[in-house]
Amino acid sequence: MKINYTIAALLFALSCGPEKTAEPYVEVGRLNVPGDAWEPAAVAVAPDGRIYVADSSLNGAVQVFDPAGLYIGGIGGLGKAPGELFVPTDVAVGRDGKIYVAEFGTRRVSVFGPDGRFARTVGEGVLAAPFGVAAGPGGTIYVSDAEAGGLLIFSPEGALLEVWGEEPDTGPILDVAVAADGGVALAPGPTGEVLFYSGYDRKLTPLTASEDGTFTATEVTFGPEGNFFILGMRTGARGAQEYCVAKLAADGRLIGEIELPLTSPAGLAVAPDGTVYVADGSRHEVKIYRP
Repeated sequence: MKINYTIAALLFALSCGPEKTAEPYVEVGRLNVPGDAWEPAAVAVAPDGRIYVADSSLNGAVQVFDPAGLYIGGIGGLGKAPGELFVPTDVAVGRDGKIYVAEFGTRRVSVFGPDGRFARTVGEGVLAAPFGVAAGPGGTIYVSDAEAGGLLIFSPEGALLEVWGEEPDTGPILDVAVAADGGVALAPGPTGEVLFYSGYDRKLTPLTASEDGTFTATEVTFGPEGNFFILGMRTGARGAQEYCVAKLAADGRLIGEIELPLTSPAGLAVAPDGTVYVADGSRHEVKIYRP
């Protein structure tokens, strides 16, 4: 995947400003659990269309919905024992259906099978502040850590393979996304830049989303066709903080945008059909958008 990063940065900055240059997305529905007693912190879509939502409330679970958005049940449960979850901050689903949950509260990643049964933990004693998790090709596990060096890569069995982020200093990494071709994107929120990795030189390329540094990228993900999505917050023309999602084509063209009148959007996922899911913990819901 090749992206013109300069054009991408310019168009993304424009997408969240007052001038609108692309067809907007519209809200078409919401995901909720019975009783709304949950705090969705992250969302992921499985290859079969199921939706998995990390619930950072006292449920201590990953909530599961079918492709139509109907609630199925939960995985895990509040606690620190194997198979339980404590302050889950992100969830990812591999191409084989395995489920990966980053837990800030226990400084680990819990792995579940496609059937929801607990398999193992990864990163205990190594991770310090895991915020994001992604499943790479071949079952490798990518974990963005706000303290333990940036990005940590584990084998499918849980062995630490590599640590990225020391050179250059990327600051705390909030989220990680891995494309089908192995391309990696990182969101180090406070820096105002998104970092892209591609090729064999292992070079991280900064993409400045706002010339004045007002933009904070918190979530990144790849779409089904190699498109790239960024969730973040910027200072608008009147000084107010605004949330928005920008969709970029592989060549950097702005091809979609979503204005987010939300309270605290914290999770972003894109389904194989292009449907976009945004988790909002404070409003206890996951909103669904389509072009």
